[in-house]
Amino acid sequence: MEQLNPIYDSTANDGFFDFSRQDNGLTDAALNSVILELVKSIDIKHLLSVYFKQLQRFTSIKGICLQFDDERLSRGDTTPAMQSHKLDYRIEHRVYASVTYYDAKLVDVRDWRYLHSLHKCFTNPLKNALEHLMIKRLATKDHLTSLGNRVCYEETLNKLISQAYRKGDSFSLLALDLNKFKAVNDTYGHQTGDKVLTVFSQVLQHCLRDIDHAFRLGGDEFCCLLVDIDQEESQLVMQRIHKMVAENKLLKKYNVSCSIGAAIFDKLDTSDSLFARADEELYSQKKA
Repeated sequence: MEQLNPIYDSTANDGFFDFSRQDNGLTDAALNSVILELVKSIDIKHLLSVYFKQLQRFTSIKGICLQFDDERLSRGDTTPAMQSHKLDYRIEHRVYASVTYYDAKLVDVRDWRYLHSLHKCFTNPLKNALEHLMIKRLATKDHLTSLGNRVCYEETLNKLISQAYRKGDSFSLLALDLNKFKAVNDTYGHQTGDKVLTVFSQVLQHCLRDIDHAFRLGGDEFCCLLVDIDQEESQLVMQRIHKMVAENKLLKKYNVSCSIGAAIFDKLDTSDSLFARADEELYSQKKA
């Protein structure tokens, strides 16, 4: 990944700043202490928390928002009532990430100079964290459908099981596969088969809530993890999937449907036993 370059407003005269107070900026010792804290983390969420803590240490900033790709992460008070100012990071003139700073009052020149220095210190740690996140996503996504892959499924399932033990949260596992998919591949070729898989994945995502998770485990085998849900609600999701698949033009054209098996997590379950119960129901559905 190319170096991220911070871009600053050279005038800084946009209603966010108060020029009545001035200072020469942070000392080298202070900047080094900030850098030492920032380089300790490569996780983007933790890094943002560390950076916000350093901002609070040296400035009056009350909130911060980091935007990159389609994500928005914030810390502190970022309500519209706050004064705000956005600074961009660019790669070859393209905005790669943006940081918006929030304060309850106008930022004086001393804080602006401190903020300028801190923002610059954030450059390389941010670059490393975003690069790490990109690599992690590539390693946990199915390249054809952009759903989570088996690695992502196992990580997410283990987290949900851990939360269920600690907090008593409920969740459901759906095991899905496509009916008559092999005939599509055999008759129309793998390119058409890939299109069917991609469209089915889109239908699946459309049927889930933002807090739910969808995965492609391989071939035409899929799985969903439905968070904070009971048996009745799980059945409603299954009905919605069946309905959307039946109504989709492409899937209807190739006579493709899906079979679904569901299992609600029980505290006696392991990850294997939970999937086995859903898989057993799936195959009973296929035989029906």
